[in-house]
Amino acid sequence: MAKLNTADFDGNSALEADILGMFRDMERLQTNLNKIISSYRSASLETPPNLSIGSDSKKIAYDAFTYTVRNDGKSKVADTLGVTLTGSDVPTNEWGAWAIDIDADGVITVEVAPDNATGYDLRRDGVVAIGDPQNNKVRLGYVAIRNKTGAYQPNTTDLTGADMVIYLSDDPDGYPQPEFTRFETNA
Repeated sequence: MAKLNTADFDGNSALEADILGMFRDMERLQTNLNKIISSYRSASLETPPNLSIGSDSKKIAYDAFTYTVRNDGKSKVADTLGVTLTGSDVPTNEWGAWAIDIDADGVITVEVAPDNATGYDLRRDGVVAIGDPQNNKVRLGYVAIRNKTGAYQPNTTDLTGADMVIYLSDDPDGYPQPEFTRFETNA
């Protein structure tokens, strides 16, 4: 919304003063509306889940963590076995990307980059394609995977296998360029 001040008016007109007053009221209304929307959509990660390769080496594990949805603090116990990545196979030497989210009921979901089937030249492109988490969900982080010698098949390809490059991020606030850690490569 445009900001107005008294310098925009010569101060001699009641109409000008009324318009200025309406703009100030609209700014206050916008501020209050933003606060209401923020409290309704309020979803944040309080402690990091420390994403890693699971004890099932085809999955992504996480440590115990806490999060907030609609100002209600929640906690989730660790899953060392891991979350199953889903979606299409990613072609050889291309990047695939996934986001891991949790909702107010503690249900973990995996968001898949829409073009994983054709792959991405850059891992960032896959992350950007995923977009923001849905309302009332908290983004735990991102996973970006490239297999240098064959297609990556979700829930089939061993993430600790040769020629796998895996980046994990616990930085959901860094979207669209979260800080990634090169977790493992056997290349």
